[in-house]
Amino acid sequence: MTAAAAFSSGRGINEFYFTMESCPEQDIEQEISSLRDAYDCLCRDYKCNETTEIFLRFHLRNMSIRKSVEKYFAPFRGYNSFISQPPASGAAAALEAIHFSASTTISKKIVANGCDVDLDNYRLSYRRAPELTDANPAGQTFEAFKTLDHELKHRGGSLKDNCIRTWIYCRDIDYKYADMVKARTEYFNSCGMTSNTHYIASTGIAGNGTDPKTYLCMDSLSIHGHSVEQMEFMRALEYMPHTHCYNVTFERGLRMIYGDRSRYYISGTASIDSDGRIMYPGNAEAQCERMIENVHALMNNHDASLDNLVTATVYLRNISDFNIVSEQLKKLLPDDLPRIIVHAPVCRPGWLVEMDAIAVKANGIDRFPVFC
Repeated sequence: MTAAAAFSSGRGINEFYFTMESCPEQDIEQEISSLRDAYDCLCRDYKCNETTEIFLRFHLRNMSIRKSVEKYFAPFRGYNSFISQPPASGAAAALEAIHFSASTTISKKIVANGCDVDLDNYRLSYRRAPELTDANPAGQTFEAFKTLDHELKHRGGSLKDNCIRTWIYCRDIDYKYADMVKARTEYFNSCGMTSNTHYIASTGIAGNGTDPKTYLCMDSLSIHGHSVEQMEFMRALEYMPHTHCYNVTFERGLRMIYGDRSRYYISGTASIDSDGRIMYPGNAEAQCERMIENVHALMNNHDASLDNLVTATVYLRNISDFNIVSEQLKKLLPDDLPRIIVHAPVCRPGWLVEMDAIAVKANGIDRFPVFC
């Protein structure tokens, strides 16, 4: 099961988004080998290679599979993330990949905890927080943000000004999520990030790292070289309230505006109403429809639509809802949208399905530098 989306504004960089899963009912070595073959096939079809590779995220049935993935995919040429978050189809592994192709050279630097991508006008910094084992969930959360903030300040930036997206994976989310939320809010407050300024687009979802003592894993994306005017925080208040109304601190989404395009980062979005209540408890099909309606509202309010989505990840609380949700997605999302569905409980027990996404549209503003 493979899918790809490509974007070109006619200027600067071309973007490619791939998703794929291994084929179930084989041994692990065969599954991961087939995943690598599918990846290579898409790369050939879209004229991508190791020089264009920016981002790989592997969703694994369990972390014991990681060694096989590293065997078939190493050496990695961009940012790579591994999370224990089983594909809902029964596959051993699913992969999200992003490639950038440009006439000019894209400079990539692999560092111990991530990857820097230097474009003509901007730097993208992907980072993975260290897996901590000597603190409770709150302590690990606080330390993850503190470490990222310190690194950004060392580069002349800050968490508040440069971090635009986080993906937070929480072990035992039904019991640990509240601790994470509290610690994140406390750290944001210490940085001057409040409901009167802005937060960060984010997904908070169940997922496990390598060490069973680690409660929290976090991927992040930061951008350097932009101005405040390029950041448009996304709202759809007629569908969903500000997150601080129910004591969480993230943005519904972020539109980054460049001279030749806008890139949209849609946070984890579920079946919620304008007062913050869960809609359609116990009904995965109806929740999926409302989830897509909420994402559509966000896009529509910021000069875009579902047709501009280039990749999506869907999270299920109950794997038994896979067929129902899969059919709904076929009806409600563009046919050729790269997407994967994983088994990962959402942050409220009543939510059965959640989705995050990336979109790109050629609706930039000329006074800003082009993406590349």
